[in-house]
Amino acid sequence: MRAVCMTRNIVTTSLVSIDRESLVVVGRVSLNDDSLVVAADFKKKKIIGTEWGEGNKVSELIDENRKKSEGSDDLPEPPRVRDRIKSFTLAQFSVRASGPISRDALNYRFCCCHGETLEGVKVRSEPCRAREITESGKRLCKPCGCPEWEIASLDVDLEAIKKTPAERGIFAAYSKLECPKLKCPLDYFDESPGIKEQSHGD
Repeated sequence: MRAVCMTRNIVTTSLVSIDRESLVVVGRVSLNDDSLVVAADFKKKKIIGTEWGEGNKVSELIDENRKKSEGSDDLPEPPRVRDRIKSFTLAQFSVRASGPISRDALNYRFCCCHGETLEGVKVRSEPCRAREITESGKRLCKPCGCPEWEIASLDVDLEAIKKTPAERGIFAAYSKLECPKLKCPLDYFDESPGIKEQSHGD
């Protein structure tokens, strides 16, 4: 059993990921230089795993839970070219009109696709099975059927997302994952409001 020395700056908590399909929530509690990863299953209403450090065993539990919810390993076929053009256009228009999604929402999408947070904290043993890496190194979603364009990849410019839309400029390139009107073909995430919409709603 591990003893923890309680000092004034011991605890910071952060939400690592939420698996919307199986309702598994992962959180991290940092205790000075150490951290405890906790996974809770809200369907079964119980803690399914805890681990000190990076939480790889917890990630394996999440993977098992996810596989049960996924059922088939078959990936959906990409939509028709006409539909792909329409959805891509709507996604890019939405980010111009409403701004990019919040960092928390972006972090969740990034976790779903890559199995790790924007900060590089691993939350799953493997990335999403739908992700593919092209010869040029771009990471794409296979069922989406997007071309090898920078704005169609699943990569995120970590420096750009620190800036406001005004700071990025009117002609800035936004990554696919930042677009409000984007839905995962495997239903791991849905559309999210842009930050301009959120500010108007407050």
